[in-house]
Amino acid sequence: MTALYIFISFIASALTSMLLMPWILSLCKRNGYFDRPNDRKIHKNNTPRLGGVIFVPSTIVGIAVTLAIIFNFYGESEPLKSSTLLIGFGIFTIYVTGLLDDLFGLSAHLKFFIQFISALCFPLIGLTLNNLYGFCGIYEIPDIFSYPLTVFIVMLVVNSINLIDGIDGLASSLSLIAFMVFAWAFWSWGMEIFCLFTSAISGSLVVFLWYNLFGDNAKGTKIFMGDSGSLMLGYALSYLMLKFCSKNTVKAPEEYSLLLSYTLLLIPTFDLIRVACSRILRGEHPFHADKTHLHHKLMRTGHYMRMALLTILVADIFFTLLNIGLYLVGLNITWIVLVDVVLFVVWQKRIDISIAKNDERMALESNLRKELEV
Repeated sequence: MTALYIFISFIASALTSMLLMPWILSLCKRNGYFDRPNDRKIHKNNTPRLGGVIFVPSTIVGIAVTLAIIFNFYGESEPLKSSTLLIGFGIFTIYVTGLLDDLFGLSAHLKFFIQFISALCFPLIGLTLNNLYGFCGIYEIPDIFSYPLTVFIVMLVVNSINLIDGIDGLASSLSLIAFMVFAWAFWSWGMEIFCLFTSAISGSLVVFLWYNLFGDNAKGTKIFMGDSGSLMLGYALSYLMLKFCSKNTVKAPEEYSLLLSYTLLLIPTFDLIRVACSRILRGEHPFHADKTHLHHKLMRTGHYMRMALLTILVADIFFTLLNIGLYLVGLNITWIVLVDVVLFVVWQKRIDISIAKNDERMALESNLRKELEV
């Protein structure tokens, strides 16, 4: 498979998304499918919330068109395996769950249960995280431990992408970076069929990002991803991560396969773990909605939304380059993770200090205005 077919997959998906997006915007406007402002949300205007609906159909079209072209030229294409169908069922289930939540609202417990069922698809096809490649001195893991660990990781990734989707372009940009790196990784391993998948999703993401970042509410061209998109992205990233870390017929996984997968998902997963732990320590439910996520905290320091987005993306790239560098100099994965944890904690402490200073400054300005009014 040449790079041309991967490019075709990207373009076919992007064109499909460009055709679907105006229809989605019109549908939202006609039926009032808006994300409405409240105390917990940052945006100030009613904004269509079904942008993520385009991801699944556009990805399917991108892959299908490319495979049809390959079949036309070569008379054969990649066979469809039963395991692929089961993963497809998982993606479709998580996608529909997000869509129903966007349209009607679902309880957190119901969404959590459906996520659990979808996550079970991975152990059922034998796709599990059964080797930690020396992390904390652990290598191969028995099935009795690898199955629940895999389900937990899938649900962690799905919810981390879902919950970090709080400002324009954040979840989609972090996901796009991860998909692009996975595309390169699978290409270098000779597993080009997965590059079709990553390029098709990426094509749809690029179109969504344009509308999300540069759309105008006044012109009716701005749209949010919604749960249908963020849940699907999290599930797709979980699949690629596990596939990259598991045994395959092309190349035996190595230590860096786990390290790379972990690094690409570091920012959203670390943030979810931090927020959940802090809520538990306050005596709250770990999924209690509040404004303590990383993007919320950065905006409380005085960052504009675009600056908060840029800061997080720079941090994501920084951790990626740092971990690659530490691996290349021979540092064990356990120590690399420890370095990441320390740096992330220090970063959060600095943000907290900046928030306190900004709150103090705003309080002084408020008192000055009151004195001037008197």
